[in-house]
Amino acid sequence: MTRIPVLQQTPDALRQTPEALQQTPDLAERIDRSLLHLHTLPGLDARVLARVIGVPTVAVRTSHWLRRHSTLRASLARIRVEAAERLLHEQPRTLPPALVMARTAEAVGFHSTDEMDRAFLRYRHRSGFEALLAGRARTTRSAA
Repeated sequence: MTRIPVLQQTPDALRQTPEALQQTPDLAERIDRSLLHLHTLPGLDARVLARVIGVPTVAVRTSHWLRRHSTLRASLARIRVEAAERLLHEQPRTLPPALVMARTAEAVGFHSTDEMDRAFLRYRHRSGFEALLAGRARTTRSAA
């Protein structure tokens, strides 16, 4: 696991040249990048993310809320749902739906297929991953 460089928040860091400041990502960008890279880790939350980035937990929560207007948990679930959709479509169509769901949930960091389905319902406003699996089965039959 690569450690993300920590922005030094000292008076000296504030006196850097404009070019150096443009190259150093702000806290919100580091949070977003960390969420994308670490979303598969089980137990990822604001404390873990703050430890990885090297800033206080309150700073992580506040910065993320001010930029995204959502909690870290909600953003993490959205990222996992997007990754799960991609993985779901990459799985071979001949596999049983239960196996596909279990593999996908494990690969993207959900604790269970139920948690994955609840997140999918919340952020995609559909009837869940079962609908996608049923759609995959219909396209397989029509292609055959």
